[in-house]
Amino acid sequence: MFDHTVTQQHNRWTYYYSFEGREGTSASLNCDGEAEYPGNPYIVIDEVKYTLESFNDCLHNYTYGVKNKCDNETTCDFTISNELVGSSCGTGGNAWLTIRYHCVRDGGWTTWSSWGGCSRNCGGGYQTRTRTCTYPTPNDFSKNLVCMDGNVNQIERCNYGTCLCKYTCILELHTEKCTSLS
Repeated sequence: MFDHTVTQQHNRWTYYYSFEGREGTSASLNCDGEAEYPGNPYIVIDEVKYTLESFNDCLHNYTYGVKNKCDNETTCDFTISNELVGSSCGTGGNAWLTIRYHCVRDGGWTTWSSWGGCSRNCGGGYQTRTRTCTYPTPNDFSKNLVCMDGNVNQIERCNYGTCLCKYTCILELHTEKCTSLS
């Protein structure tokens, strides 16, 4: 059984997913809820509970078996077993597994915008173009390492040519102010 829970924290939406299944059956974890975005979101296991169905005296909640198998994967399929979970709770299909996990979707850069207009018509000016870290937009679990080292803006020189006109031009804060020579 697969389900997801949506919680709101600090005016942002956070998605947690859960899976429940009986010992000996197949489990399938995925980040399909993140599939509307490009990129490869990956699984991070938050909690594992493995209990003996008829008794409450056997509870195993170590995450290492499932976590080692599924963390950082886009999908994770396995058969629920004592060996995978690292427990002795299950015997003959009587144990129940509950997993809570979330998916991390890192951000990615958009393509660069077109270059903006040059700040000067001649004598050397500057033009700028931009990009954003929204392809895809990182989710609340991302540390956004993909876009951390990149630049949002690029600036380049433009219109290098010498100003040839019948005016005297004065550079004032990246714009030219010309007055007639007559």
